[in-house]
Amino acid sequence: RDDMVKLSLRSKGNFPCNELATKYFGGGGHLNAAGGASKKSLREVLDDLELALKEYQPLLLAEVL
Repeated sequence: RDDMVKLSLRSKGNFPCNELATKYFGGGGHLNAAGGASKKSLREVLDDLELALKEYQPLLLAEVL
């Protein structure tokens, strides 16, 4: 669809992609598999995703280390 951006998120370990999908993209799912959607432009969605990843950076780094 031209008026919507859909997201599909996958993670490993304890990273809560379902929480991120719910908080930022009105979606949900399971801990390691979630999705959402937005009526914003692709650029705005990417900006929101970047913001979300910065917020979740400590959890991301904990999974890597």
